[in-house]
Amino acid sequence: MGPSALRASKMTLFSINEDLRTLRFRVGGYEAPSTDGVYEDLAVLEMPMDEGTLESVDFLPQNLSLFCTLEAGIYENDCTVERIVNGRSFGMTPLYKRGHVQYGASEMLKPHSKVQWVDFIFLGKGFYQNADHQWVPFSADSWLAENLSKRRGESLYRKPFAVTRNSLVLETEIQPNGEVLTKGLEVTGYPRYSYGGYFPPVGGLEDIEQVYCFPMHQRYGDTERTALGLERSSDYQKKGIRAPEDFLLEGQHYVFMNPPDPGEGETLADTVLRGALKTSVTCQEKETQYGSFFYGALSKDRKVQIYFSRN
Repeated sequence: MGPSALRASKMTLFSINEDLRTLRFRVGGYEAPSTDGVYEDLAVLEMPMDEGTLESVDFLPQNLSLFCTLEAGIYENDCTVERIVNGRSFGMTPLYKRGHVQYGASEMLKPHSKVQWVDFIFLGKGFYQNADHQWVPFSADSWLAENLSKRRGESLYRKPFAVTRNSLVLETEIQPNGEVLTKGLEVTGYPRYSYGGYFPPVGGLEDIEQVYCFPMHQRYGDTERTALGLERSSDYQKKGIRAPEDFLLEGQHYVFMNPPDPGEGETLADTVLRGALKTSVTCQEKETQYGSFFYGALSKDRKVQIYFSRN
C-alpha cells in the first residue's frame, strides 16, 4: 500500500512535506507527535503472513502499525415516532424497525445508522519501525506480539455512539401569525435526537459518524403519515452547523434533546487521531505506552491499519 492509500478525515488536519517523511496532525487544540520518517518505506506495509515471524527486537520501536477489523454492535428497540400538528396525529411509525422514513437521504441512511458501538479488534499482526525507519512485519507468534498488552481477537477500543431509547412524540401548534409552538417539551423549537452511528458499506473511518433523527410528516399518495427524518453530523457541517449545538435555520430554532458525549459524537477517524486507541509493550519488566495517531484505508471486509506512536 503506497502513501496515497493513507487518508485522514480532512486534508486540513495534516500536512506532509515534499518527501513524505514528516506528518503532523492537528485536531482541535491537540497536535499529534511528529511522524518523522514513518512513511519512508510505506510501500512495504501489506498484511504480514503468519510465517513472517519476528523472533526478538533489540529496542522498543517509536512507531507501530497494528491490523484491526471493525465489528459493529447494532441497536434496535420497539419504540415509535409520532407527529402531531394542531391536534391532528399522523399516526406512528417504528423508530428503529422498518417503517416510514423521509424521502431521499433518510431512506438510504436508516439501514446503516443503527450502530451503537464499533470495536477495533486486533488481528495479531502488524509492523514496527526499526532504527533505520524501515517497517518490519511481525505476526501473532512473534516476540513483539507476545509482549503487547492486547492479544489477537481482543478489542483495542470500543467507540460508542448515542442512541434513543424511548418513543418520540412531536406535537406543534401553528399560530395565526405563523409562529410554531412545540408542546410537551421543556424547550421551544424543533427537536433533534441522537439516533446511532452511520457505518456505510463503502467508505473510510471519516465516514463512520453520529446520526440524528426527528419526527416529521409527509404525503404518501392521498394521505399524510408520520415519517422518520435522519441527518448525519456531516450534513450539519455542510450547513455551517456544529452539531449537537442548538441552531437557527431559516428563522426556525432547532434543539438537540439528548446530545451525544464528545466521544460519541466524533467520527471513527477523529477517535484514532486524538489517540484514543492505546496499547503497550512490556520489555524487561518495563511497560511502554503507545497511542494511536493515524490510520489507513478501510477495506471492504472492514479491515484497517492503525498507527501508534510511543508516548
